[in-house]
Amino acid sequence: MRPETSEVREEAESMLNRTWQGRWDSDEAKGRWTHKIIRDISRWRNRRHGHTDYWLTQALTNHGCFSHYLHKIGKLGTSECWYCGHHDDDAFHTIFECDAWETRRFRVETEIGGRLQPENMMDHMLKDKQTWDTINGFVREVLQKKTEEERRRQAIVAAAP
Repeated sequence: MRPETSEVREEAESMLNRTWQGRWDSDEAKGRWTHKIIRDISRWRNRRHGHTDYWLTQALTNHGCFSHYLHKIGKLGTSECWYCGHHDDDAFHTIFECDAWETRRFRVETEIGGRLQPENMMDHMLKDKQTWDTINGFVREVLQKKTEEERRRQAIVAAAP
């Protein structure tokens, strides 16, 4: 008796997920920041709500309007935070530590009923659509403000004689 097409498809997807998860967990070099947030690929892929937009992608990859990244690619002379002076402005600092966003972060933590950390961010976001929207909205708001500031600073440099 031949297995049903859907059974074969499910088994193939399950095998793919196990292989992908194994590689994800064992690769010590690539994507470690993203791995800190997205530990379980199957849960992330099979979520029933939320989409990964431009702003969330920046936070998940540590690329974008973070001084650490801009310094790394040669767009800034330092990786220092523009808002608080912290020596290394990366996604972790911006989303979870920077004093400039403390009030917004506190509102999010009050709404989700707990402290937001990289290790629990995915669990909170996958809990329900409202929590996803709350955290995603926070990330979007903060990174849009940072992008506006980056553009303002670039315009000043471009206008300098």
